Amino acid sequence: MSFSYLAKYGLGLISNGYKIVPITHGTKAPKGVTGWTQIIADQNQLAQWIKQGFEGVGVLCKNHPAIDIDIMDEQVSNRMLAKVREMLPGAPRRVGKRPKQLLSYKTEKPFNFYMFQTNKRTPSTP
Repeated sequence: MSFSYLAKYGLGLISNGYKIVPITHGTKAPKGVTGWTQIIADQNQLAQWIKQGFEGVGVLCKNHPAIDIDIMDEQVSNRMLAKVREMLPGAPRRVGKRPKQLLSYKTEKPFNFYMFQTNKRTPSTP
């Protein structure tokens, strides 16, 4: 068994109000979990997932929207980061494959997913 992010971080995320789902090893999705978009996990559900061998942890984004700065040019990525922080300050930042970065927010009221690309606003479904 490899390292389990679900075991290490799952309870803390639940305790802080995040709606989590288990992620199948080697994927970015809750494969084999039916109704995962509606799950509200608790400590018992978390223990079941860990026993079933799930290792990754995902956060449902309905109430936790993010701005994904998916730009590989470091200067452009950092300029975009500065602009976003100017407009929407206070978000924690996650850096994946540098210089790509993601800013995470929280909202009480869910809203539709939007993708912004080259100054075009395109409503989309998640």
